[in-house]
Formats: sequence, structure tokens, C-alpha cells
Amino acid sequence: MAQIQRYDYIDTLRGGAMIAIILWHSCFLSLFYAPSVTAVPLFFMISGLFYKEQLSWKQLLVRNVKLLLVPYLAYNILCLLLYNGLYHLGVNMPEKSPMAIFYTHRADFVPNVATWYLLVLFWVVPLFKALLYAASRIVPKWRVVTILAIVLVVGYAGYIMARHNIHLPMLIDIVPLGVMFYGLGYLISTMPILQSSARYDKLGYWLIVPMLVVYIVSRGYITMAAGVYDLSFIRLLVMMLSLFVAMFYLCKIIGRVPIVTYIGRYSLIALCTHMMVIPLLMGVAMRLFDYDVAVVVSSVATILLLRWCVIPFCIRFMPVISGIARS
Repeated sequence: MAQIQRYDYIDTLRGGAMIAIILWHSCFLSLFYAPSVTAVPLFFMISGLFYKEQLSWKQLLVRNVKLLLVPYLAYNILCLLLYNGLYHLGVNMPEKSPMAIFYTHRADFVPNVATWYLLVLFWVVPLFKALLYAASRIVPKWRVVTILAIVLVVGYAGYIMARHNIHLPMLIDIVPLGVMFYGLGYLISTMPILQSSARYDKLGYWLIVPMLVVYIVSRGYITMAAGVYDLSFIRLLVMMLSLFVAMFYLCKIIGRVPIVTYIGRYSLIALCTHMMVIPLLMGVAMRLFDYDVAVVVSSVATILLLRWCVIPFCIRFMPVISGIARS
């Protein structure tokens, strides 16, 4: 299977989003304000940038299993062993149910809570492929417009389910909004913006500050995992598109940032492992410091441990279950 072309600034963007998720789960961000979890929709949009339309259904299924399902199952089993082992040893850790891996209707019920993203993306990609096929059949001459209309309708259906607190098994209720964000990323990728383009880059750099202003003005509280969207559907679209444009071109200017770019390149491993690292480090830090200091120390220590220990260990000794083994 062909390797995905890498762009340092995209890895920086992905790494920034991943670090934001880590700081959210470690409660670091909540020390200063109550943030929205906008990094997760951003992840779906970044994934959509690299959708491989030429893959057959068989190739897509094999790729989905290797890159998404295997890590989802493996890291949840590892998390179960860690959490339940420590629980039975008397350590103050939550006991997890093995059945939640295969049958869960809430993202926060998944044993390794952050891996819900992999399960949802596992459903999103084939559904999006089916929608692309339908769009090419419905109005071939207006394919882009048709795709946009379809993903917006699907996303709105997901938005309505979330607003009515509808939860379906295997996180199916999150999939429609995942499809919308993924589809928006795909549509953005059809424009010549990934490679260097003097015309598009110049325009994009001028848009950074205005788009950040639009994001701040339109911002509302959201979290895909819990299905909370404290804003209108239109504001949700404006908020995420403005954030994506601003951060995309900001990262394109910045380029490579050593730790951030590295974590972004292996964001799947960071996603699957950080919720096993944070509770352990927080437990140690709480014995040594007050709460606020413990949060800061454990947050920084988590990022450094992921960069210098956890991710290199997974790359070297667990490439298959980490979704990075070469086919």
C-alpha cells in the first residue's frame, strides 16, 4: 500500500490538536477557562484531507482494520488490563467493563476513553465512500456541490440527534457529524492548498487573523464525545471552518515544531496511550503538590513522556497494534 505523503505543517497542525486534547483530559485547560473540545472535529477534517478515493472497497476495509480497528481493540484491552489490575491492587483507579469495547452507546463508556474517535472514524470512512459514489451518480457535473449538500444534510441529522440526546450503540449517533467534518476536509483537499501555491498561500496568510476573529465571535461550547453543541448548526459550521483555515495557514507559516510535529506524526499512538499515562502521573503528582501544581506538572510530564518514551516504545515494539506497520 502506498505511503501517505507527509507535510510537516500538517503534522504540526495535528500535533497541536493532539496536545490540546491531552491538556483537556489532564484538566490543564480548565485551570484557565472552560474550553470547547474543538480539536476533535479538527481531527476529522484533517483526516478528510487525505481520503484515498482510488481505493477499492476491499483495500479500504483492509486499511480501516489495520489503521483503526486493530489499534482501537488493542489499546482498549491494554487499558483494561492496566486500570482493572491497579483497581484490584487497591489503587484509586476506575474499574472498566470489557463489554464496553464491543457495545457502548456513550463515548465516555469506552475503557480507553479517547479511542472512541477511532471507532467512529472506522464507520465514517466507508459511509463517506458510499456517499461519494451516490454523488457521482446523482449529478456528475455538479459533484462538489452535491457532495457538500449531502454531507451537510447528514451532519445536520447528527446535530439534531445530539441536541435531542439520542445515543445509539457503537457510537453510531456520532457518525453523521463525523462524516460532515470529514467531508469538509475532503472538499478542502480538492483545492490546491496542500502544496506550496503562491496565490493560495498569500490569500490564506491574510485570512489568519480575520478567521481567528470569526472563530472567537462564533465560538460556542461543543464536545462530540458527549454530544453537546451549545450553538446553532450554522455557527458550528462557521466556527470549525474559520478555525481550520486559521490554524492551517498558521501552521503552514510555522512549519516544523520539534515536539509538536513529532506528536502530530504519531498522533494515533498519542491518542491511544495518553489516557493511560495521565491518571498515573496525576496520582503521583497529587502526592507531592497541590492540585493546580499537580495538574501542570502531570500535563507537561505526559507530553514529554509520550514524546521520549511511550511513542518510541510503541513504534519499535508494537507497530502492528499501533497502526503504523508497513503493509
